Amino acid sequence: MTRHMVVLTGWAVGKFPWKTLFGLLEKHFEITFVDWDDVFSIDGFKKKVLHIIDDKIKGGKNFTLMGWSLGSMVAVEIAQILYKRIDNLILISGTLKFVNDKDDIYTALWSKDTIDKMIYMLKSDKDSTLNKFYKNFFSKTEKRDGHYERFMKEIKFHKPCCNINSLICGLEYLKNTDLREISLPLSPLVIHGDRDVICPYKSSEYIKEKFKNAKLVTLQNTGHIPFYTDPSKLYEIIKRH
Repeated sequence: MTRHMVVLTGWAVGKFPWKTLFGLLEKHFEITFVDWDDVFSIDGFKKKVLHIIDDKIKGGKNFTLMGWSLGSMVAVEIAQILYKRIDNLILISGTLKFVNDKDDIYTALWSKDTIDKMIYMLKSDKDSTLNKFYKNFFSKTEKRDGHYERFMKEIKFHKPCCNINSLICGLEYLKNTDLREISLPLSPLVIHGDRDVICPYKSSEYIKEKFKNAKLVTLQNTGHIPFYTDPSKLYEIIKRH
């Protein structure tokens, strides 16, 4: 029997960084990949995923749902709706709230003002704005090991999320979405690098605390994109779950 996995990527990142991990996972799963290049409303993220699941996984079959970064937030929204069909929920570099409000003490690093500034910068110089964002994917150790340089060389041949309106919509989603009050009858596998400066590690500690049966796997000296910097380790973690 074919096992299905639905993978929800993050903001401004297409399929190419997933290639090696997918090559390993395809031994066990038929993978459906979801990006956000044609999403132009905040509720469009959830609607797109629900439509794809309805189209690709017929007959109410069960599946594994994996989300990274922004995709982890959408995955939590989907899991609240389709929890009876989800065999495993996997959240990589995830969070339930991407920004800090001035009146709360949540563990996010970004403010709404920072997101607004990023939207302004996107409109004036998209490539420079994205390149600065990608640089923050990697820990010092990963940069020293050449992962950032390799990523920037490869991305020249893969134009992820080129539509500026969908990029802005993704930032609006991150700015306005707060899932801290959501409840899930699931026990997610939570994977997070301890040197992540996009979604700090404490965000996943919060998820583990909120969902009491969640399993948190900590990746040492690892930044925001562990499926790219160490796909074999990610594969082994997922396979064991």
